[in-house]
Amino acid sequence: MTKFTTPRRPSEFNEKAIAKALKAKGLYAMGKADGVRFQIVIAEDASNVVIYSRSGKTFRALGIITEALNSEIYHDYRVDLAGWTIECEAVLADSNANLCTCAETSGSLQRVEQMGLNRLVLYLFDIHHPESTKGQDLKERLGNYYQRQQAIRYLKAVSRNVFEVTAREITSMGHLQETYEEYRKGGWEGLVVTPKGAAYVHGKKAGAGWKMKPEETQEATITGIIEAVDEAGKPKGMAGSFKVTYEDGTEGVVGAGCMTHEERKLCWTYQDLYVGRLIEVKLMEDLSTGGKRHPVFKQWRDSIEDKGVKI
Repeated sequence: MTKFTTPRRPSEFNEKAIAKALKAKGLYAMGKADGVRFQIVIAEDASNVVIYSRSGKTFRALGIITEALNSEIYHDYRVDLAGWTIECEAVLADSNANLCTCAETSGSLQRVEQMGLNRLVLYLFDIHHPESTKGQDLKERLGNYYQRQQAIRYLKAVSRNVFEVTAREITSMGHLQETYEEYRKGGWEGLVVTPKGAAYVHGKKAGAGWKMKPEETQEATITGIIEAVDEAGKPKGMAGSFKVTYEDGTEGVVGAGCMTHEERKLCWTYQDLYVGRLIEVKLMEDLSTGGKRHPVFKQWRDSIEDKGVKI
C-alpha cells in the first residue's frame, strides 16, 4: 500500500509574504470549498485504495464508498492511477441536495452509520505522485491531463457531483482581491494562494501557499460546557465545546479552539467557574440562517474574579 503522507497545509493569510511571492515568480489562486479534506491514496500495485483525513485517519462512515472504489469494476482506473494521491474537499449534500456545513459533513463522516453513494460533492484540487510529479508546481501537476481526467472518472464511481478546481494566474495584489471577491460571491469559502514554482512538500506549510478567507470576532457568554469524546464516543474528561449566547441574543456552540488540554480539563472539572464567563469567538461570518460559520474560542474577555465583566 502506498504510505499516507501528511498533506501540505496552507498558512493563514500573510500579505507581505504573498506580495513577495508575487514579485518573485507569481501566484496561482484556487477556490476553496467549505468541506472536509480527503486524501485518496491508490496503492503502488493498484491493489486497493484508502481515503484518509488530513490527520491521517480513515472515516468510519465511508465503508460503502471505499468498497466501491476497491471493486474489481474499477481495477483499470486503479492501474492507471497506481501510486497517485488524489486530493479533494468533500461536502455532504442533504436529501434536498443542499450543501451542508463543514461541521455537519465532518460529523456525518465520523458516524458508524454508513454513507451511501452519491451523498458527497467532491472538489478535486490536486493530484500528485512521488516520482511522476516530483518537483512540479501546482499548475504542472494539474496539467497532467490524462491522469487528472482518470482521477475525475474514478471519483465519479462514488459521486455524481465531481468538480475540478482550476488554478488562476494572479498578476497583482489588486487582481488577487478581485478574484477573492468573485469567488466569495460565487459561494466559495475563499481562496488558496500558491506560489508559482513551489513543489508539493508533504506536511509542510513552506511552499504550500496561504488561505484567504473572511474572519471576524464576536463576544459571547458561556452558558454550558460540552464534554469532548474520542472517535469511539468515549468521554475524555475535558471541554470539547461551549454553549454560548452572543451579544445579539443568538445562541450557538463554539469549539474549544486553541485551548490547551490542561485548560479544557479545568473547564470541565470546575464548570461553575467558567459558565457565565465572557469570551471572544473567532468565526468566518454570520450565516443567513442565523448561525455562525466555524466559530471557535479565541480568548477570555474577563477573569474568574470578574466573571462576565469585560476587561
